[in-house]
Amino acid sequence: MKGLQESFDRFATLIYANSLLGALILLAVSFLIDLVLSLIFRRAVRLMIARDKDRRLDRLGATFPSKFAQVFL
Repeated sequence: MKGLQESFDRFATLIYANSLLGALILLAVSFLIDLVLSLIFRRAVRLMIARDKDRRLDRLGATFPSKFAQVFL
């Protein structure tokens, strides 16, 4: 258990945001999470449009939130 705590403490000091390396690691992790969320949201909108056989859904209105989420994320 002590070895696990030491490993966690080493990892915590590595991602400390006040250090350059920690800030870069947190930036990369944040970028990857945002990229994945954006891809999931875009895929969900495309799937929603594809399943709209009755054409009840406004295409522009459906794609706008997708583009907005990309910019926001």
